[in-house]
Amino acid sequence: MQYRFQIAVLAHLTALAGCAAPPTQPDAAAAEGAPLAAIPSAPYVPGQAYFGRNNYIEYIAGNDPVIFTAPHGGVLAPAEIPDRTPGACGGAATTTTDLNTAELVRSMQQKYFARFGKYPHVVITHLTRKKLDANRDLLEGACGDPEAAIAYDEWHDFIDVAKNSVLTASGKGWYMDMHGHGHSIQRLELGYLLSAAQVNLSDASLDFNMAFQDTSGVRTLSEFSPPSFSTLLRGASSLGTLYANAGFRSIPSSADPRPNSDSYFSGGDNTRRHGCGAEATALGGVTGGNICGVQIEANFTGVRDNVTNRERFGDATAVVLEQYLSTHWGLQLGTATPPPPPPPPPPPPPPPPPPITLSARGYKVKGSARADLTWSGATGTSVNIYRNTVNVATTPNDGTHTDVIGKVSGTFTYKVCNAGTTACSPNSTVTF
Repeated sequence: MQYRFQIAVLAHLTALAGCAAPPTQPDAAAAEGAPLAAIPSAPYVPGQAYFGRNNYIEYIAGNDPVIFTAPHGGVLAPAEIPDRTPGACGGAATTTTDLNTAELVRSMQQKYFARFGKYPHVVITHLTRKKLDANRDLLEGACGDPEAAIAYDEWHDFIDVAKNSVLTASGKGWYMDMHGHGHSIQRLELGYLLSAAQVNLSDASLDFNMAFQDTSGVRTLSEFSPPSFSTLLRGASSLGTLYANAGFRSIPSSADPRPNSDSYFSGGDNTRRHGCGAEATALGGVTGGNICGVQIEANFTGVRDNVTNRERFGDATAVVLEQYLSTHWGLQLGTATPPPPPPPPPPPPPPPPPPITLSARGYKVKGSARADLTWSGATGTSVNIYRNTVNVATTPNDGTHTDVIGKVSGTFTYKVCNAGTTACSPNSTVTF
């Protein structure tokens, strides 16, 4: 299999060397329909994790039409994969980690399930970005290393598995590629595959030129949705405005419609390939297809910085996507019957009956031994009287009984029990 990957890498390098200007092409083997990566085969159980080679890529299977990915949050740095350098990667090699983004998508998945009773699909890269950049083309992402190329193809194969599952079950779905930015303004940056200069345009300009909609990662959704393209990007029901209303400042949105001169990430190769925009088919996806999506660059403070904020963002994401996808694409999330609640715990056992207490007083009348027994706590209508372990009387449960023993001497042990049971008093002794 490694030999096949080396061929695929060489095919990429040759294609890129001969044709630098056009969009990145899918690898040759993928174009022929043969998977490059040895990912686990179907069926996949929703909520269960599956891994590629050496656990570098993780796929958590879903059963709802939403896909979350985290390509830059990994920490594994195996020696078998050399560090990425500009020289080996075609001139560019960004290696910074998007801190806590893997943890963020896990929180998003858990909160999604808590709301809908169904799982979104999740794909996570566990390799550090020094070893693999899964949001670049193969040359820049794997830098010619065959082991990194395996992980690269597994990443996209797992996403394709998720997409096929979504399309089979729902006919259309939503993709979000999760990243983290270090810009000074703490807000979400929603990347629709429009440059900052294009997002800065007026609403009229965005709506007039259909090329902006066609290029975007939400092309098919926008064609379905009645509002104008600019309204979809930053209107009252836009993704950014819904996030802002949930407490997460976002751009573009009604409150932050344009980046102007501020830093802004517009979206990367994953969104180009796995969304529905104009570049998708050339990269291995489907232009105008029924999987659309965005890249979200999440700020650190208030979103990624701690468990509480990651869970808060997960809760908000479930609500936001429920509103957004229903409004703009007629897509209902969690439509299957949620799992039944767990059965109630069994009732506690009844409290034990109160203990039976017994006192015995021995005495003689004209040489005949007698024992006056007094008890409380018995619950039956009658009791058994035991003397030296022998049942000598069954009597009404009135609390008193006199046992006439006769002309004897010695020590005698008594106990009182609820009739026909083993619920008895402690022993009490008398001596004559």
